[in-house]
Amino acid sequence: ATVSVLNWKGRVVVFRGRQTRHARLSRVESQKGGDMAMKRTRSELECDAAAAAGGAEGRPRKNVMRNVMVALDVSEGVNKRDFLPDRLSVMVDGVLMFINKYFDACPLGHMGLVVTREMTAERPCRLQVGREAMVAGVKEHVIGSTGSGQGSIQNALQLCVSELSAQPDVATREVLVVWASSSSSDPGNVFDIVQAAKERNIRINVLGFGGKLFVLSKIAAMTGGTYYVPKHETHLHKLLLAHVEAPATLPCQKPSYILMGFPWSKQGGQADALACPRCGTPASALPTLCTTCNITLLSSSHIARSYYSLFQPPAFATEDGGGAADAAPLAASAPRCVACDSAGATCRCAQCGTAVCRDCQTFLEDKLRMCPGC
Repeated sequence: ATVSVLNWKGRVVVFRGRQTRHARLSRVESQKGGDMAMKRTRSELECDAAAAAGGAEGRPRKNVMRNVMVALDVSEGVNKRDFLPDRLSVMVDGVLMFINKYFDACPLGHMGLVVTREMTAERPCRLQVGREAMVAGVKEHVIGSTGSGQGSIQNALQLCVSELSAQPDVATREVLVVWASSSSSDPGNVFDIVQAAKERNIRINVLGFGGKLFVLSKIAAMTGGTYYVPKHETHLHKLLLAHVEAPATLPCQKPSYILMGFPWSKQGGQADALACPRCGTPASALPTLCTTCNITLLSSSHIARSYYSLFQPPAFATEDGGGAADAAPLAASAPRCVACDSAGATCRCAQCGTAVCRDCQTFLEDKLRMCPGC
């Protein structure tokens, strides 16, 4: 028989007999020959074990609340025409697509905008803004302008880090840099601000036109981000869509409760007259932060959309043959779709075997993100 010591809520409990999983996780680990003992509670050890194992059921833990700062390089490098019609047009189209997809998948997320040109950086949109403000900021400060001077990655990151550092730890802190030039003109050591970003758990992802730059690759590697060079416009959109999905939570980030409120109609049942349930302050749109008590105001649909966006879409296997001659007999003998009850369901869920048609497969993968059979 073995004896295990469990430190639970400040109390030492001794278990005699066979050692359980909780006891194995919670036993006291000694260091340096027993001189130094590190005592950790069961909940902390279980949290670390789950993070190391990839979360519950083998899936990485993700956060429903995200804070993303988008830094755009609008220097003279955007005038090059290796992307048709030029780099600026391709970059603007990709960023606008990313903004719409981001707020569709993460309605509880926030986004800010930083633009760098002429060796300086400006912040047209602060964090905590919504879709409309971001689109307006890109159209006003990027569309219609011509690239000039050199960009400064250090000045751009300083604005992003200062904005993200003021945000609570319950949300992720991310920076997406879209770089268009082959150099950066910085007033000092750029790695000083990168080290500050690393200490604040800020992940920096970079998409760079042209050749791969060592400084951008080092910035992404130091902060746990990614760095890719798009080959063409379609490849750029694919790389931007990869950042729409929430990244895995860092092991140092612990789960915590978030205070939220569901606004109620303030005047005569009008849908646009919303008020904070705590202080009664009017709210014009959702989701938003109450200007008085600073709690998050949202609706139940926002929570539902954020919850389902954390999971991977269902995987469907197509059962049709390789040639067109085999497609018609297979569709005629295929079962009916369980979603729309149409004939010719040629796609099956890889997990439960539920048969669906092609149109329902696209809807389940892109919109619903779940299988009706599972």
